Amino acid sequence: MKLQPEKKPVMLTDCSHGESEVRSFLQCLPFISQLSSPPGFFQSVCSSLSVRSREEIQQLVSLLQLLNFNLFLTGELNDKTCSSIYNTAPQSETLQQSGLVLLSVGEKRQSGFSSGPRRAFRGFHQSSATESLAEGRQQFGVSAEVLDSGTVGPDRVRTPCSESLQSVASRWYLSVDRNLLLRFIHCCAASDSQQGAASAGLLLRTLRHRLDLSCSSCVELPEEDRTEPLRLTAADCGAVSTVLRHSSRDTQLDLRDCEVEDSGLDLLFPVLDGVRLRVNKTVPVQLLSLLAANNQRDTVRRATSLCRALGGELDLSHRPLDQRLCGALALMLDYSEDLTELDLSHCQLTDQLLLQLITHLHKVHNLDLSHNQITDLSTDWLLHLFFINPSIDCVRLNNNNIINKTPFKGNKKFEIW
Repeated sequence: MKLQPEKKPVMLTDCSHGESEVRSFLQCLPFISQLSSPPGFFQSVCSSLSVRSREEIQQLVSLLQLLNFNLFLTGELNDKTCSSIYNTAPQSETLQQSGLVLLSVGEKRQSGFSSGPRRAFRGFHQSSATESLAEGRQQFGVSAEVLDSGTVGPDRVRTPCSESLQSVASRWYLSVDRNLLLRFIHCCAASDSQQGAASAGLLLRTLRHRLDLSCSSCVELPEEDRTEPLRLTAADCGAVSTVLRHSSRDTQLDLRDCEVEDSGLDLLFPVLDGVRLRVNKTVPVQLLSLLAANNQRDTVRRATSLCRALGGELDLSHRPLDQRLCGALALMLDYSEDLTELDLSHCQLTDQLLLQLITHLHKVHNLDLSHNQITDLSTDWLLHLFFINPSIDCVRLNNNNIINKTPFKGNKKFEIW
């Protein structure tokens, strides 16, 4: 090949993956213009190299460029392969600019990325490798890497393979399905303080400061994962809290489609100041019930941080409220000035329950009390809200048990029928 007047394309079929043969072939890379290789070839190269010397790193860079980043990873995603890609990434501008998708391994998966140059480690069976590459080209306009099976399981959270994967993420923006994300979070939390802080900061940056444990992330989940809620234990929430402590900016925590233990949510309160929460209807109720702390100072801190984390909007609609929950909501309203949107529609609110809240509701700009059991006994209390705070935008009272609606007709900010 050295004697060729110009570089030539090469296609490898049924070639040996032996270490000596692979090393010999790598000497030919400078004289090849384009390379097509069979599945497993890249991993064979990674197994043959220590990827520590400058020469070996450059060989791997050259190989990636010749393969046009069409990588077929059809065996286990082992430590050597992870480390090889990690060591190679800084040497390649194209690779550094890529996006990386990591999915839990197993059946065929789809990913919901918008168009644009991205690289994806995706879960496909070996038999569909060709199909998946073609799909990757069509979907992204570029080549896609394929991962058939891997070793990042619940029992390998703290193994070198997981740590290597985490290190790989430093070169890309990272999107993962929620199960694998949770394993990464545990991996960071389990590290010693200094390494854990660095790992957590790295993970948050590559995730663009979004910890998405819902079913609606950009990585589409299989049907069975979309229907089953993710059950988060106290240990899971403790790991999430540990990672969030190292965030350099506000981080979005998406807990929709999750079932969370009360003891776990209790561990999240210390980090809510730097969090933007996206939650289902159950989690806010749980958080409200946990507001009361051992002392007033902690209670105030919990109330203000929760209100901030919710973005000043609280939707409790279609959740029956009792005296205990109304008391918790009154506590939050008492200590927080930032709750501007409150939806209490379809909550089975009575006059007696409304009385627990009424002295604080003037703080809310948009208040929905529709479809409850409020009667004329509450009329004076409700009208008094605008006397205390004329800047209230709207109070909805539709479909209650209020017979005399005339007192509300003079104020256009009341909605009642």
